[in-house]
Amino acid sequence: MKKQILLIATIAALFSCSKSDDAPPTPTVVLNNIDLVVSDMQGSHESPPLGVPDTYTWQLGPRIGMGNDPKTFRAMLPWGQIFETAPGNTSANARVEVRSIHAYYLNKKTNKWVSWIGAQKPSGVYTNQDLTKKGSLPADIKDVPGGGVSFGLKDSFNIYVLTPARVSINPADIGGVFVTMQTRLILADATKPDDLDSTNLMMSAGGDYWLDLTASGDNFTNNGDIAIGKFKRITRDWKCFNMHTLTPEQIRANPPPLE
Repeated sequence: MKKQILLIATIAALFSCSKSDDAPPTPTVVLNNIDLVVSDMQGSHESPPLGVPDTYTWQLGPRIGMGNDPKTFRAMLPWGQIFETAPGNTSANARVEVRSIHAYYLNKKTNKWVSWIGAQKPSGVYTNQDLTKKGSLPADIKDVPGGGVSFGLKDSFNIYVLTPARVSINPADIGGVFVTMQTRLILADATKPDDLDSTNLMMSAGGDYWLDLTASGDNFTNNGDIAIGKFKRITRDWKCFNMHTLTPEQIRANPPPLE
């Protein structure tokens, strides 16, 4: 009897090991990579963002603004900006889902990337598509189960995606800045027709330096952009949108966290 029990236990153990070895590994979806990070600060936008005047230095492509020199500013705020592109949005059943907005800085002393601020569920506002008009409106934001948040679309307005607050900075520490987030299109109402392919929406990642944690905007007196990343089309699939302030060689030699 004891021999039978031992034999059964041995067969069960061997079968268990065989099943474990034969089971395919769970695939890991990696959205971001260093080539994408580099590309998001090179070349031209995938399409011109509507409402951006020709005189703006970022109308045609990404560029570095204040970069690694905050001057007298002592706070920063990462953001993503969602604009329409020609021929404009004609979708009546689309929302934009955004998750995992993060900002990092490269510490000059340690040469290591340090998390500045981040949010799995960002906040945001509507701003006028005509950039000469000031002011903003609260955005239509909904939580998405198991993810981030989704933004409703508003005619004649852009969407600015933000962390809920700014973060204090030490200008002497900053050797580089990196901002990243993930975005896709979703249906506003799954029972209505799918018209996501007519959204014609793009996004770029960026960030601002601010005078302090509470100063209000005043024609860039109290704030200035760090850099503005490439505008890329938002699609049904998750995409990463990145901004950084280093040369391609520098960031490849010391990549930031690519979560």
